Amino acid sequence: MKKICLFMLGCMFILALTACSSESQTTKTDESQHSKKEVNVEKEKTKIDILNETFTAWKSITGAVWVNYSAEIKNTGNVAARIDDIVVDFLDGDEKILQTAPMISPIPDIIPPNETAYITESITLETVKDPAELKNTHINIESSKTDDEPMMLETDNIELSKGKHSDIQMPYLVTGTVTNSHSEKADNILISAALYNDKDELLGVLKRTLDISLDPHGSEKFELNYPELPDEISGKVSKVKVKAYNSSY
Repeated sequence: MKKICLFMLGCMFILALTACSSESQTTKTDESQHSKKEVNVEKEKTKIDILNETFTAWKSITGAVWVNYSAEIKNTGNVAARIDDIVVDFLDGDEKILQTAPMISPIPDIIPPNETAYITESITLETVKDPAELKNTHINIESSKTDDEPMMLETDNIELSKGKHSDIQMPYLVTGTVTNSHSEKADNILISAALYNDKDELLGVLKRTLDISLDPHGSEKFELNYPELPDEISGKVSKVKVKAYNSSY
């Protein structure tokens, strides 16, 4: 009888060890799966970085203080990103906001991994008397994952020339031809031209929306002279990079 009891106790001990081992294995498996899920979620996040940026304030011929912010942004994540919103704050020496430029649209607004887009905007600093008050900027970019791809268009015959001054600040003019190489119609065409010096430093970006649509394989000449840019970049631009696409909005 004593032997039977010892045998039964031994069996119960082995079963307990097996259960603990199984529970431990299950816990480790759950933790491993949870860890993999976290890694996958991290890979699905969008990540937009600023490659080049420039901002300059100046006083116009009317006496108003203007400021331009231009930048080249890059998708450094693993998924395509749709840019939902871009807000730029213009700051003084105490990091206080002088004014905000909200809802700046990039060109293009969908950026595949390792691709870039350009942004630019010029506004008047209504409460500022001296351009030297502008010391810094803060930019906030909101983006979301998308399975869409930008409908990029071809550009050629790009030429850079000095702009003609009138009531607006226009040190440069960019002209060229845009072509719809797709089989579908392009009816919301946006074009941008990034201006660089011989050290590949960004000096400003021009942009515009084409006033007409393009049928498949259709072409149209364009001219970029917006937004206003500071006179100080005149004579310094040596390279132009142009992007054109058909916006999904």
